[in-house]
Amino acid sequence: MRYDPAVPVAVFLGPSLSLEQARRVLQANYYPPIRMGDVYRLLATGVGIIAIIDGVFHQSSPVWQREILSALDEGIQVIGGASIGALRAAELAPYGMLGIGAIFCWYRDGLIDGDDEVALLHGDVTSGYRALSEPLVNMRFNLGRACARGLINEAECEELLAEAQRACFTERSWHALRHGVCWSRLPVDRQRSLQAFIDAQLENIKQNDALMVLEHCARSACPEPRAAIAERWSYPGTVRTQMQCAVAPDGALVSAAKILRKAALEQDWRTRCERAAREQFFLLDYMESHQLAIETKRFDAQIESARELLTAGDEVGWRRRNGITAQELNHQLLLRARIAWLRAQDPRAAGLSFEAQLHCVAALAVATGSRPQAVMGELAVHRFLTEWARVHGIDCPAQEIATRSNAWEREMGLEDRDDWFTHHALPREDFLHVAAARSVAEWLLDRGPYYFGYLTWSAEVSMLHELRFEHRYSALVASVAAEATDVEAASAA
Repeated sequence: MRYDPAVPVAVFLGPSLSLEQARRVLQANYYPPIRMGDVYRLLATGVGIIAIIDGVFHQSSPVWQREILSALDEGIQVIGGASIGALRAAELAPYGMLGIGAIFCWYRDGLIDGDDEVALLHGDVTSGYRALSEPLVNMRFNLGRACARGLINEAECEELLAEAQRACFTERSWHALRHGVCWSRLPVDRQRSLQAFIDAQLENIKQNDALMVLEHCARSACPEPRAAIAERWSYPGTVRTQMQCAVAPDGALVSAAKILRKAALEQDWRTRCERAAREQFFLLDYMESHQLAIETKRFDAQIESARELLTAGDEVGWRRRNGITAQELNHQLLLRARIAWLRAQDPRAAGLSFEAQLHCVAALAVATGSRPQAVMGELAVHRFLTEWARVHGIDCPAQEIATRSNAWEREMGLEDRDDWFTHHALPREDFLHVAAARSVAEWLLDRGPYYFGYLTWSAEVSMLHELRFEHRYSALVASVAAEATDVEAASAA
């Protein structure tokens, strides 16, 4: 898939309407019939309108409703009609998706309900998705027209339609209907009149509705901001995370999964980043469990400063190049501001004991060659993490604490160094207390949230965001796109 930012409209089209006809009505980024993941791929491109007309049903997973909800939540206008677009619009109209056309109205009003109503057998892209069977909605519409003209009566219309409905969608056609049982029961004059109607006066309601969708998009190329939808909980999951794409310099859409695979080749970076993601989760959950939900307004100035530094004043372009939506960027900036705030807090302000750690700060700074402020911050994080474990009823095994504490003591060369403790006037008990807290924190970070039952947690989102904040993501996008171009060129040669 490719995306042209100069035309912020995406249309998923197949057998309902030819590409040539569509382009005469609307200039847009045209894509094949939609399938699962395609909306996710477009979320961060800056697209303003997504028009869903055709989609796959059986040969691949159809587009998920949650994808469309994600697009709506990002302020993208999603329009559907004619085929699977009409079906999804009827399902999601209460949440902001716009339905266009008669088929949408039929679904919305309960006159039809099966997805096979719009399904048909068709060719691939090389044939222009040429229809190889007749969709039931077209047969329903035209038999109704024939009945209205008196060519058949209502009972005959219902019998013919029921026979077509009983057939598999891949085998429905006017030819098959003409050779069916119900047709043979019609008087000869009715057969002739109906056949003449079929030969010369059929209408393609799917095509009509598809044109209506495109005409609506042409009138709404610059849509007004959509009315806000009531906030709802939505778990994005790793599917959206990995499918969401950035736009490469040549317009290619590069998925986050490809970026993650390339970045993960740097094992040291992956280990460091995943560990940081685990720490972030525990600290944020600590804030939630202790109701330390600081007002967002408190961080407004800090967030705007970070945004300007990150995007260099071109937020829309930066988000497009980095495959991140406006909501995701805002959320990530707020999370980082909250984490920075917590790291700067004295645990005693939260009612936690911290005296032993304070006694050790100066001595540990000398032993590790670190700044006292950095040591203080690290010890504070350890204290918050041990409190998280206590509140959640999680006990680190005593042997684990002993092993880790002894290893840390040896690492700093303090084993059997009573003179060091005497020199710094530091009670060994305080050091052992700090070592135990450090061991619990390290044990938590080594295990990670998933180990403790947070089964929906994944480090991938944080790892991808870290690439963005390290100003590496867009470069990886360009690199992956260039490699794909080289492969295509080699294959063509």
